[in-house]
Amino acid sequence: MACCLLWSKKYSSRACFVKCLAVFIVSTGLVAVPFVLRLDNKRHWLHLALVVLVSAYPCALILSTPVATFCMLSKPATSGLLIKGGEYLETLSKIKILAFDKTGTITRGEFVVTDFHSVSNEVTLNTLLYWVSGIESKSSHPMVAALIDYAQTLSIEVKPERVEEFENFRGEGVHGKIDGKDVYVGNQKIASRARWATAPSIGPCGEGKSVGYIFLGAAPAGIFSLSDSCRTGVREAINELKSMNIKTVMLT
Repeated sequence: MACCLLWSKKYSSRACFVKCLAVFIVSTGLVAVPFVLRLDNKRHWLHLALVVLVSAYPCALILSTPVATFCMLSKPATSGLLIKGGEYLETLSKIKILAFDKTGTITRGEFVVTDFHSVSNEVTLNTLLYWVSGIESKSSHPMVAALIDYAQTLSIEVKPERVEEFENFRGEGVHGKIDGKDVYVGNQKIASRARWATAPSIGPCGEGKSVGYIFLGAAPAGIFSLSDSCRTGVREAINELKSMNIKTVMLT
């Protein structure tokens, strides 16, 4: 019995060696022959050789897993997308909801001021822009560059050194004192910081724009809006995710 098992094991190893050698020779031939004969589309022959090597190898199931994982990691890397490892690919296959950041992810992160006006008879547009650009220049929010550029197109000099008591309220806006005036700039939540009784309801809501509000002390002083165009292919990507029954949400 033992002799039979030993012979069987020896025969199996020899058969495996012969098959491996045959697969290797065939794969090498698929790569070498097109180069020797100077055939066109050598990339196709190289791909075919790899397919034969992986599929005909005796341990094809074991070999195919790392090869597939390597391809899934290297292909996104050519587009600038880095994936930490194969286990994260397996996790992605189980997700039901995908959350996206908005600015710089869904959109280009390149804001453009589309509207800016004063709602106070006591403050001119140029003065308001002077205050806002000076205070916002001390912030790191993506909309800062758009506001400063807009002010400079109207020949308004930005002077961040004139700003005192600057405060940055995460997810709300900023506050600063300039020329002795307390100025608040931000979204609707900044109204509570300015001690305004109700959140402002004016503005181009529902137009896909980011709306900003300006308060002089506790009184509304101005309003502005900025647009940020979507990245190329975002719509198609979202639709494809939905076709895979994956819900999408935007964090903003």
